[in-house]
Amino acid sequence: MVVKSEDKVLEGRTSPSYVKVRGWLLDYIVEQNLQSGDRIPSERVLAERLGLSRPKVARAVAELVDEKVLVREYRSGTFMGARSGKKPSNSTRVICLVKAWPESVMDEFDRVQPLFDNIIQSATAAMKEQGYRAQVIYSNLPEDEARILDELSNDGVEGAIIYPAISHDMDRICRVYASHDPTTPPIVLVDHYFPSLPIDHVVSDNFSGARDAVRLLISKGHRRIAFFTDFSAITSVMDRDAGYRAALEEADIDYDESLVCGPQVMRHSRLNYDYTLEHLLKLPEPVTAIFGINDNTIWAALQAANVQGLQVPRDLEIAGFFDSPIPMGVQTHFIRVVQAKYEMGRAAVQVILDRLSGDTSKEPRHVLIPPTVVE
Repeated sequence: MVVKSEDKVLEGRTSPSYVKVRGWLLDYIVEQNLQSGDRIPSERVLAERLGLSRPKVARAVAELVDEKVLVREYRSGTFMGARSGKKPSNSTRVICLVKAWPESVMDEFDRVQPLFDNIIQSATAAMKEQGYRAQVIYSNLPEDEARILDELSNDGVEGAIIYPAISHDMDRICRVYASHDPTTPPIVLVDHYFPSLPIDHVVSDNFSGARDAVRLLISKGHRRIAFFTDFSAITSVMDRDAGYRAALEEADIDYDESLVCGPQVMRHSRLNYDYTLEHLLKLPEPVTAIFGINDNTIWAALQAANVQGLQVPRDLEIAGFFDSPIPMGVQTHFIRVVQAKYEMGRAAVQVILDRLSGDTSKEPRHVLIPPTVVE
């Protein structure tokens, strides 16, 4: 089903809000190549994304429902086109769930989004090769994850690839997954997981990626290597911390906790390491290199180096996990640990298919995808 966006979002405040929503929805349908049966974000999520009231969003959605572009299903949501309610033969609906952070932490969401998009692309391609079909759902609240897990048995849903929410209340998130009924369609987590829960997961080998990057810094003669982190209590961050420590231990370099630093959070949740780096450079034994936990940390470290008038890598070497595209015209030199995003998506699909076919043990699978260190 092809939908042409005739109602574009008008510039300025003279545009009626519902027209703005309608235009955004039609553009979203085209850009995402949504087909009959695909689900669209909830009215609440749409209202938050567009900064409009929910009634205005509901009016635009209702208009598209009247025109048969969308269809509502009680307690299930709003979907493209007409849904028969029958399970398509030889078809799998794989739910991909991402935690959509509120505006207060949108910088963190921007970091995650490219990674998740790449996983979606590869997973969708892998499913298509096997005659299966994907459905993508974006979530906004931990409660949404509980609801989605409860609804996995709906028609057309045979398994789920889930990017679990990153929440300060991790105990609550863990309880959501602990309550998942093992007799319902299988799920596999990507990027990070919950060590205490027997759930399949496909993640980067964060330990080896961090260890290899720090090893490389050490081979270049660095022994005072700072670790810029956000101290998140999730497996991806904890494993990178362990890799950093392991590389130091191998080289007989004492672990110095004073070199493990978090950011100063500025307006709009922007990370800042300016004062941190200034302090580290004034130590009796100043740092000569930095290992960063993720893209945002690397960008912040580069900015801090610039504030100090340092050239990278001549004056300060920087390495870390980095998956974002580098803007055209930006020239910088740092060591990147690049995750194998496409391999993660394909591996997650294979785990689901193995579960559906029964071609695997009942024990949870822990699939590690090696990242690549790029100089």
